[in-house]
Amino acid sequence: MRSTIFTLRGKPMGQYMIKLIVVCVSALFLSGLFFETARAQDSQGEIARQLRQGDGRERGKALVTSRSIGSRRIGPELRAALIAALEREGRLHARRRSGEIGRLENSELIAGLANLVVEFRDASSIPALAGSLGTAPPVIFALADFGEPAAAPIMEVLRNSQDPSVEMDALIGLRLMVEGKSSRPLSAKSLLAMKVLAAQRLAETHMVTTLWRAIDLAVALDDPDLRRTVESFAVDSKAAVARGITDPDLIEDTRRLAADRLRGVLPLPRR
Repeated sequence: MRSTIFTLRGKPMGQYMIKLIVVCVSALFLSGLFFETARAQDSQGEIARQLRQGDGRERGKALVTSRSIGSRRIGPELRAALIAALEREGRLHARRRSGEIGRLENSELIAGLANLVVEFRDASSIPALAGSLGTAPPVIFALADFGEPAAAPIMEVLRNSQDPSVEMDALIGLRLMVEGKSSRPLSAKSLLAMKVLAAQRLAETHMVTTLWRAIDLAVALDDPDLRRTVESFAVDSKAAVARGITDPDLIEDTRRLAADRLRGVLPLPRR
């Protein structure tokens, strides 16, 4: 029986039609993908512009849109804009805490930016993240994970801040860094600077919680002089009183915490 399928050069026409359809569909798909990618890039460019130039409401909206994109799909331009926006918000919060300026236009923006920027794991974000200490817990762990490159920025923030929440986060970050130095080595210069800062915080009057975090750091540093200072808190309530702590319960809590650290009870938070 003669075949009813048309042929071309001895081959069934149906095979050529199938190949043609596949080629056309592939071309359409790639074309659509190209335009979709271009449109996404344009969209991210607009979001970046809002972060750079918009008011507080627009920057908040840009953050929400950035979150919906997802950190892994954010391109270089938008990533840089998010990091720059976080650094700017950090400066604004520092000025507010010092009394230089009043209420911020969008005081919650910094925490949202910080929570997104930490997901980049980008070393260029270290200054911005350091400036956001005290606003979002994940920042502490992100900075500690950077190790040595983040040590100096954290210590700079600690030296220049009088805000208890910032001081506490900075001290926790440094302590986590010290605890992880076997896998993320710290320079002798950084360790020495940490010891100086810990000694200062143990000697001065601060919020009690700041003192506690300084005790945690001091024990982690395993320095004989710092350890002797911590021992004074563990055995003599007058040491806490000399730092401005007057509440009997807080004095006892300080004594107990110092004793616990000296006998190896690990501080929180932990990785």
